[in-house]
Amino acid sequence: MATGDKEEVLATIRYGKDNEELRITRSVFNKVEYFGVRVWWLSEDGKWFPGKNGISIVEDRAVEVLTEALKHAKNGKKKAK
Repeated sequence: MATGDKEEVLATIRYGKDNEELRITRSVFNKVEYFGVRVWWLSEDGKWFPGKNGISIVEDRAVEVLTEALKHAKNGKKKAK
């Protein structure tokens, strides 16, 4: 993905209500690559909008952060250090 590009959607997953989906994205901001996970919702007129719930992780730490979070979730821990 080039520096000037906008957000690239990597995956879309149905989430929660019929008018919600979870989007996994890759984007560049100030020459730094990010992965994002955010809930999007469908308005009554058929347009998708980003919700308040979501995170962005710097690309070079994404695997480390997500792996650690999944380990803690699997073990029933509430907070990763």
